Amino acid sequence: MPSSEISFDREGIANLLHASLLKVPKYQREFKWEEEHVRELFNDIENAIADPQPEYFLGSIVISKGGSERPDIVDGQQRLATVSISIYGHTAQQPEHNRRGANHQKRHRSRIHERPTEV
Repeated sequence: MPSSEISFDREGIANLLHASLLKVPKYQREFKWEEEHVRELFNDIENAIADPQPEYFLGSIVISKGGSERPDIVDGQQRLATVSISIYGHTAQQPEHNRRGANHQKRHRSRIHERPTEV
């Protein structure tokens, strides 16, 4: 019988993204954020950088480690997807990433194609 234990972790987004491959379950809506939503998120992050605090609350991201190998993103997938794409786009533009990361990108692409596609 699955555990009904609920736990909360205060974890940075980098740790979450590096910890495991995450999955958006079929019941979740598709990516619906418009430009205004993305701008609002980035403006909020920009304001947090201008007024440095020890921590910045990006918002809740709810993960369910149910029965599958990959944890499900239950809530926060719009924010998580937007930040992930932004981070990847930013690092892909860095010259040191382009030189050092060519082999990593090839390996990562092959891992992406090996995963089953969820619709």
